[in-house]
Amino acid sequence: MLTIQTNSAAIPVLKPIVLNQDFINRIKGGSLKSSSIVIIADDDEYVFFVQCIKKWDESLHQNSNIVRLQCDNGIADNGDLATIDVASAIDISVIFKMNYHDLKAKLDYQNYDFNSMPYLGIEDQLLIVNKLSAKLNDTTNLPKLVVLRKSKQE
Repeated sequence: MLTIQTNSAAIPVLKPIVLNQDFINRIKGGSLKSSSIVIIADDDEYVFFVQCIKKWDESLHQNSNIVRLQCDNGIADNGDLATIDVASAIDISVIFKMNYHDLKAKLDYQNYDFNSMPYLGIEDQLLIVNKLSAKLNDTTNLPKLVVLRKSKQE
């Protein structure tokens, strides 16, 4: 499966992962509302990710920035089907950029075993890549880019 590897550490791409809630609460401006994220790309020492929506609400169906996931079609590391429990949809209206090592330090290792969590299913992966590509090619409707940086107090 896809991972971003830097200095012998890896974070999976296109796999819902969970950040520490304390970190989410400290982000100024409230731009990142969900602790579940999906990494979509990397660039040198930075990763780009989108936030997930934990519980599906039918009112989200009409929002073109929300991609509903087929949660029962996740893919385990061994290739078997697995259920995705930490996300039911992905919001592509905002793309977050963060230093790889800073992000890795903010993952919720205490409550989640990321090795056992499934990747998005193939259909969901393709759907997200296609929707993001279309959105990035539409200069009138680009996603917002939010850069998350370590504060000077940390």
